[in-house]
Amino acid sequence: MRIGIFGHYGNLNLGDEAIIEATIAGVRRRFRAADVVCFSMNPADSSRRHGVDAVPIRRQAIGRSAGEISPAPARPATPPDSSAPLRSSAPDGLLGRLKLLIKRLPFASTVFGGLRGLGQSLVAAASEARFLAASYRQAKRVDLMVITGSNQFLDNFGGAFGFPYTLLKWTVLCRLARVPVVYLSVGAGPLEGNLSKLFIRTALRFASYVSYRDHASRSLVEGPQSRSTSSVYPDLAWSLEFPKARADQPASVVTVAINPMPVYDGRYWYQADEVRYRAYLEKLGRLVEHLATAGYRVAFFGTQASDYNVIADLRALLPDASPHELFVPRSVQELMEVIQRPHVCVATRFHGTVLPLVAGTPVMGVCYHRKSMDVLVDAGQEEYWLMLDEFDPDDLIRRLQNLLAELPKARARIGEAAAAARDRLDEQFRLVAERFDIDAAAADERQHVSPSVSRR
Repeated sequence: MRIGIFGHYGNLNLGDEAIIEATIAGVRRRFRAADVVCFSMNPADSSRRHGVDAVPIRRQAIGRSAGEISPAPARPATPPDSSAPLRSSAPDGLLGRLKLLIKRLPFASTVFGGLRGLGQSLVAAASEARFLAASYRQAKRVDLMVITGSNQFLDNFGGAFGFPYTLLKWTVLCRLARVPVVYLSVGAGPLEGNLSKLFIRTALRFASYVSYRDHASRSLVEGPQSRSTSSVYPDLAWSLEFPKARADQPASVVTVAINPMPVYDGRYWYQADEVRYRAYLEKLGRLVEHLATAGYRVAFFGTQASDYNVIADLRALLPDASPHELFVPRSVQELMEVIQRPHVCVATRFHGTVLPLVAGTPVMGVCYHRKSMDVLVDAGQEEYWLMLDEFDPDDLIRRLQNLLAELPKARARIGEAAAAARDRLDEQFRLVAERFDIDAAAADERQHVSPSVSRR
């Protein structure tokens, strides 16, 4: 039996990699003899990280590797040298003169631009058709496709033809290949475009099983008045298996780890806003200076490569004498080791929030989206979050001090929430295994599930 695990993985995001690690472990617990195939944006990275076969989910796969995660330098404080010689704009050769002539002809630029755009579209369509044919052959190789990821249902990065179209085409291809598709604990948002919602809802109609990460995600995708029977289960990262290495740190040296995120950063974010980005940095800078002055140990860590741009910008704002450490985990196991060390984490990324909780480390959330707030409330941390655009540094410091004052109670609440989440996820894996218990002999012959199983 071959099980595909599908997601927008391979973009140097350790939160996403935690999802696939947890899913592989859950699948292997329930489908003990199954082979796993990863369907990824970066097959080379996914294969290397997880020791499985991997295939691309898009025509243009990412080529970066795990080893490329590294601290980034701060952005230059001064503009480029304006005294550098400018490149000549004069036409070069016959082709250059021809282009200049076309630009001078009435309507010529519009006509030729339209023809060039049409040609590019035809080439892209032909390339996509070839990729779809190859993808169909890959879909036929598996007996069950498991689509995971805490935020697969979004359109803020790439629009409707980013995540939504990718999910639709693979779900339809699997249906044509008579392979059941399972959506496990998938989150949603931002998801605003009507075409994006149409793609997502159509894909889900072809799915054999759907569960959401939270009620808000289900409401966003299916509508607040929906009578859907789709289940809600916790984020799959809660079932992550990792070595427990927590040691109680001496009370005299309290460590606070900070996980920033490039919200509004034009090098990464879909809505660049330099003013709001700088305000976020300056507020975190005030927190770091307060902690250093009060004698706390400060550390920075990222869960995605782009986080280190923010860390570099933040460190550039701090006084030279401000003591702090930098953790650069390159795998999920390294990340889980790192986030067990501090007494508290101050996190903005969603999995920068979830994974410390999984490891038993209390979190003070600086939330850019309601999903982080929801997970903190569910973990008994309802007093310990502030929204990124609105928080006051003094309020953040006060709440952080309250959290540090009640660490044993906070850890107990988090431990109970983590145990409950793991039990729920184990229940979900059991239900899926029972529902899609494909006969091994039939799987060997690549005779896929019967129509009665493939219906939702």
